[in-house]
Amino acid sequence: MVTPGVEIGRDRYNKPIFADVAIEVTDVAVAPGATSVDETTGQVIDTRGLTLYLPPTVKVAPTARFIVRGKTYPIDGASQDWDRPVGFSRLYDSWAPGNVVNLSSEEYANA
Repeated sequence: MVTPGVEIGRDRYNKPIFADVAIEVTDVAVAPGATSVDETTGQVIDTRGLTLYLPPTVKVAPTARFIVRGKTYPIDGASQDWDRPVGFSRLYDSWAPGNVVNLSSEEYANA
C-alpha cells in the first residue's frame, strides 16, 4: 500500500516534508473486480479492476494506491468495513474480518 503525502519530517525552516510511504500488507485476498456480461450469451465480456480483502488492522487513506502483482492501482471509491451481518450469532461478536477495497482497472501513472 502506498500512501501519498505523509509528513516524514521537517526541514531546517521547520516546514513539513512530505513523501509517499509504502507499507507491505500481508494476508490479503485478491479477487477480480466487477464484470460485464453479454445478455444474450451469458458470456463475461469484461472484468474491471480488482477487489482486495484486507486485515482489520489496515487503515486505508482515500488517496492510497496498491501495488498488486507488480502493477500499481488507485482505489475506486472508498474502503468499506467487511463485517458480520446484523443479528449474526453472538459467538462471533468480536469477529472483525477486515476492510474491502475496490481498485480501478486503470493503472496509476505518475504525472
